[in-house]
Amino acid sequence: MTESVVRRACNAFEKLDATVFLRASDALHLACAMENQFAAIYSSDRILLEAAPYFGLKGISVY
Repeated sequence: MTESVVRRACNAFEKLDATVFLRASDALHLACAMENQFAAIYSSDRILLEAAPYFGLKGISVY
């Protein structure tokens, strides 16, 4: 875990709409994907997928 990833996660939390639920672990996963220049993230986790756009990622359901 780099300082840059943690910073990205914190910055995204600050920009979240009040209606968006985001767990800290999901924020770190999304920040890691963003840090590594992923365009999309695949998951079965609805909460993670709904937050993906706040990290500049396309959330794609595996279902």
